[in-house]
Amino acid sequence: MVMVYFVTAPFVDLPAIATRIKEATAASDKPVTCVVCTIEKWAALIHQLRGSGIPVYSSPRMRCGASPAWRAISSCATVLRPSCRS
Repeated sequence: MVMVYFVTAPFVDLPAIATRIKEATAASDKPVTCVVCTIEKWAALIHQLRGSGIPVYSSPRMRCGASPAWRAISSCATVLRPSCRS
């Protein structure tokens, strides 16, 4: 399983990124899922990815109950998350 984790930014071409993600995942023989962290203003990226048949979630935890692999991913994401404290 491949998880694409993407955080939107105001200076990127989101439709082009969605297209490239779809192109890259089409060649994969593994199931692909996306986690997109964004705000409502850029929700079109989520809609475009879902329209391409790619499952999209707002958090890796949203998907972690489905399989042991996702629970492992979620666990690693929690452990490896950098501290936001200065």
